Amino acid sequence: DPEGILWVAAGGGLNQYKNGTFTPCRYQDDLFDISIYRILEDQQHYLWLSTANGIFCVSKREFDIIIFIKVL
Repeated sequence: DPEGILWVAAGGGLNQYKNGTFTPCRYQDDLFDISIYRILEDQQHYLWLSTANGIFCVSKREFDIIIFIKVL
């Protein structure tokens, strides 16, 4: 991303690689401790994650789930 963080879908969740260290992202809900297929960043710097359970929009700063669209 523009801040030099590499976002990686691995280990059943989202991880960030910064300054030589991988850190798993823990969110208030464990809704996407699952396979993540794609990660995109929008113009407001939110991450959009496509998963088997649905689409998530998350804050990179607080790791809060902003939007969740469940796949039926």
